[in-house]
Amino acid sequence: MVAALTIMRISKETETKNLAERWPISVVIPAYNAARHLETCLTALSHNALTHSEILVVDDGSADETQAVAARFGFRCLATGARQGPAAARNLGFRQAVHPHVLFLDADIVLPPNALTRIRETLELYEHRPDVAGVLGQYAEELPDGDFFTNYKNLSACYLYRITETQSPFLHTPVFCIRRTVFEEAGGFDPRL
Repeated sequence: MVAALTIMRISKETETKNLAERWPISVVIPAYNAARHLETCLTALSHNALTHSEILVVDDGSADETQAVAARFGFRCLATGARQGPAAARNLGFRQAVHPHVLFLDADIVLPPNALTRIRETLELYEHRPDVAGVLGQYAEELPDGDFFTNYKNLSACYLYRITETQSPFLHTPVFCIRRTVFEEAGGFDPRL
């Protein structure tokens, strides 16, 4: 029984690695005075399969330790200079990203350990569907450390996005992965909004 479990584990690890090779992802995290949340975000992200991924934290003129937090994790940190807003920070990260799929992730988002693998599996599932531009994230029904009001706010957002989970009329910017070609064609985010 131990040999069978070991083979299954090696097979699963190999499949995850192969999936990462086929679907490399750049992760862009815009951050403004986000040191408090960024550490939790990056810790959770580092528990994902990061092979064939690049992580870019874009500091948007922070006055706190945002850049120092990113540096502690060894992830690439870009800076907008003066505060320009999340749209400009996301656009800067996108321009520096190298992979064909870009995952935009807000600095206060905590991904589960299998999130990048699940995103890659979804990208592969819709590989031959040109009408599918990417993958949207979804709020959890309950946050492990959330108080009543935080969980209430999160739950309302969770159900709003479930209503439109098959075809979203808008981008859910806290967590979404998009094909580079589609984002380029759209012209990126409008920093005036």
